[in-house]
Amino acid sequence: LQPAVAISHAHAKPFFLAEFSGPSQPRPSCHDACEWWDTPAELNAGLVLAEKVLATINLGGQATGYWTFDDSQGGCPYWGLCRWNETVNPADPLSALSCREAHYSHGLLSKFFRGPATVFRTTTPGPDVVASFVVHGATASLTVINLATTPLAAPVVQLPAGATNLTTFYRYTVEAAHPPLNPPGDLPGPVGTIHVTPGGGGWQLIDSTSIPARSLTIYTSISAARAGDSAVYAVAPPTSCRYLEGSSSLVWQPVEEAKYYRVVGAQGGDARQIHVWSTTARTFHLPPAALAMHSAFSVISVDGYGVASSTVLCA
Repeated sequence: LQPAVAISHAHAKPFFLAEFSGPSQPRPSCHDACEWWDTPAELNAGLVLAEKVLATINLGGQATGYWTFDDSQGGCPYWGLCRWNETVNPADPLSALSCREAHYSHGLLSKFFRGPATVFRTTTPGPDVVASFVVHGATASLTVINLATTPLAAPVVQLPAGATNLTTFYRYTVEAAHPPLNPPGDLPGPVGTIHVTPGGGGWQLIDSTSIPARSLTIYTSISAARAGDSAVYAVAPPTSCRYLEGSSSLVWQPVEEAKYYRVVGAQGGDARQIHVWSTTARTFHLPPAALAMHSAFSVISVDGYGVASSTVLCA
């Protein structure tokens, strides 16, 4: 990307246009497809995409974008963050689409690396570690990508001078070997809290946990006001979930911090919960296929950080 930036600057252009992703390889039914899609190596795609996004940010790019959905419903995997499934569960119409592993790392970057922001120069221990640090208003976010096959020692981050208002950071991690796959495609919630301490002539972010091999880790202060002093916070579940009299519709009391609700089903004494649908409404009409497959239904609240509540049985 550096040559592209140099050309843009030489012509007094405030932006440049580039396209990047994993390696491309034609397939019998696809003239252009990501070589890693639908193979064990797909786990690498999210890290490669995130690495290119950080490179764009660090080199002065003003925006990045990526394909959201698969290009085809005919089983031809191109480049999208979502895959089209030929086999659809009749009780779960959303099973026609599912999120690829790259969705989770790219989604976290989209959530926390927003402009307008000031990008600070970062240094890392070696070429296998890529990082970017941005400050937007009174908040800041740091992303560290470990491309190595071994864990990275717990980092000590020297914060920029003047960053005295940053007291607490929350850690989010996506490992290539253990992507946080889930049917609704919710992004993972925070897994740790790091309190800023004085040191190095200023303020330091000192993590006590190593960064896993082949992973993306984000430290952000954005959720500090939302989550208080705890990174693992509770989301209130819906209340009073019940069936509307004489119908197969569910209704529940809304929760203030919920962004949407998941309806899940269970069969008899089976403890497994099967995702039926997601909705922003406070009611849901159960389709006949779901009623035939499940004997009990529950509702779950999900907040804006992808954190889910406990389940509430509808009676």
